[in-house]
Amino acid sequence: MPDPTPDTFEQLSASDIADLAGVSPSAVSNWRKRYRDFPQPIEHSGRWLRYRSDQVRTWLETHGRMTKLPTDCQSLTDELERAATSLQEHLPFTKALLVAAGVHATFVEPEDVELLARVRQLGVGDLAGSDLAQMVVVEHELVAESYQEIAESVVEVLNTRGGRLVEESVTSPELCEFLAALNTPLEAEEAFRNVTNPVVYDPCAGLGGTLLAVGGQYPDAHLIGQELNPDYANLAELLLVLNGYSPQVLAGDSLTFDGHPGLKADIGVAHPPLGVRLAAGMGDDPRWLLGDPKGDGANGWIQILIDHLKVTGRATLIVENAWAHRPSSRDIRAALVRQNYLDAVISVPRGTFPGLTADSLVVVVDRARAHDDTPVPLGEVFFLEGFPTDEILGPQVFTALLAAYRDWRVRNATGESSLSAVTTYDQIAECGFDLTPARHVPHHRDVRDVDVVIKELIGQLENTTMDGNEFVKALSRYHENAVPAHFVPSGFRTVRLGDLVDRELLVITEGVSEQYEAFDPGDRSKTPVLREEWLEWGAWSEGSIYYDVLARERTKRDPTTKMEDVVIGLTGDVLGNARLVDYECDWFLDQGLAALTLVPNEDRHYPEGLYPAYLELWFNSTDCADQIRRLYKAGPRRRLDITALEELVVSIPAGDSYDTLARRLEALHEARIWVGGIKRFVDRVPEREAEILDALLNQYQ
Repeated sequence: MPDPTPDTFEQLSASDIADLAGVSPSAVSNWRKRYRDFPQPIEHSGRWLRYRSDQVRTWLETHGRMTKLPTDCQSLTDELERAATSLQEHLPFTKALLVAAGVHATFVEPEDVELLARVRQLGVGDLAGSDLAQMVVVEHELVAESYQEIAESVVEVLNTRGGRLVEESVTSPELCEFLAALNTPLEAEEAFRNVTNPVVYDPCAGLGGTLLAVGGQYPDAHLIGQELNPDYANLAELLLVLNGYSPQVLAGDSLTFDGHPGLKADIGVAHPPLGVRLAAGMGDDPRWLLGDPKGDGANGWIQILIDHLKVTGRATLIVENAWAHRPSSRDIRAALVRQNYLDAVISVPRGTFPGLTADSLVVVVDRARAHDDTPVPLGEVFFLEGFPTDEILGPQVFTALLAAYRDWRVRNATGESSLSAVTTYDQIAECGFDLTPARHVPHHRDVRDVDVVIKELIGQLENTTMDGNEFVKALSRYHENAVPAHFVPSGFRTVRLGDLVDRELLVITEGVSEQYEAFDPGDRSKTPVLREEWLEWGAWSEGSIYYDVLARERTKRDPTTKMEDVVIGLTGDVLGNARLVDYECDWFLDQGLAALTLVPNEDRHYPEGLYPAYLELWFNSTDCADQIRRLYKAGPRRRLDITALEELVVSIPAGDSYDTLARRLEALHEARIWVGGIKRFVDRVPEREAEILDALLNQYQ
């Protein structure tokens, strides 16, 4: 094998190192600050730090941080991950995966000259017989049956190799399908019914998921896109090629560089990064058909799509909630309405779709509105506020929502419902061109029979009264063990957590990042995700811990919680915070958290008498906080790791005071469980009373 060139193989960024180790870039930054022997960055002309590949690999192997190669490949996904990992000595992970997938594609149809030519254009060179190809086929036992199988396996590998890549570049299939459905040909629109070879454009293509979803509506679609990251652009092209298309995905920042000047598309779609700010001096770009974006990235993405649409074209994109009302976007919103381009604004709460971690809006623009024989009246816009929260989010709900939009769009229905409304120009103008759906959708509560509502309230009250009785009993047990003399220990003994780990009496499990799915209360095949919010609110906050799940088969070898685990926050606002697992057994452990499992003996006695409830208490003490501060005395606290946790020394009271403390903690733990149900009931009572009032008013009107 020829010696690798420095520019290609020897220089690694922090993100490249993170991919090698299977961690986040922030972890790499922490290693550089905490370990004196971490490789020093090399001198180069770029803005970001770069490191020598050989020095980094040596350090990772010495410290046991290098990602291990999968040894038991049971599927094509395992085989691709093994091959890509083996190539990481020479290539960044994304390019290594590109090479591995390209090589495997040559095994499906060895005589497919057109595909081989397309693969060579993706920056991986001539794969046939190359040294890199030989590394891919070492121990090769699995061959894909189709190109599409390879494409699906590539996405699965990306989903399992770090949340950063997934969050930035992969739009969930469910969200892709929803955006595509909003652009599906509408039966009464001549321009879309007879279109052939439609051009689909995405200015922030990521890994091509949105292009593929829209293209799937048309067998002859021409898919064109642009992506900031060159490796992602190449991966997107490969995935689209493997799905049977001849795409054109260029590398470059669409906000500053138009890779497709003069392009006019039938359909536009975009899921851009939210909250992007434009650099100063960009106000004279000829693509700004509606006006100066004034540094607002959402204003830029909207105008890029409009500029690249035909006069009969339409587009959907996602923007942050704040775009609909912030002053810097008012002029663009007003122009969007006045030029009759705006067709719909749909509110999408976070967690509605997997990977959607912020409340967002789907904006639908349609240039054909002003050019049809019967144009849509100026200012007539369809607004939808939120998805129904009492139904399982799935194809049926999405179909119903799309039907409401299409009934208005195609059949001239009113579009009015408990979740949607259709406005006039005057109504939007009176709101100062605020496009927040909640400003335009009237909120109606379905009025039920008053007797039914009262009966339901009384039933909930009876259950809560029982919870209250149990809460009082728990407080009484706490009070029985709260005699002043019981609080004073005869002394303290200490135990180092690392010593318990060495004696196999304590297991520390660190959470990992994953791509999550929306919570479905009726699907028992999913594993709920325990997130940082749970440390702050626990069982009192239903929404914050239920909106993400993982498929069960994805969590068999991944970190999950056990009963009486003590979950610790490793970063951010919850650093050092702890909470005892009650009923959240077998939940997936998200990154930024670690679970401490004390191993009892056959008689259920814990090591060193260290009960889980006491360990939770100690982690929330000043003694623990002081030790963490000392660990980070050389700089600000940012993140704990397993090594740092093992250095913590727990102080345990000696004598009878510890036994009474254990009983107090047990009683307190039970009280905390019961009070959670009481609090939820009290929080919901005003809503129930308002529902009763509505029922009474309806009865006497």
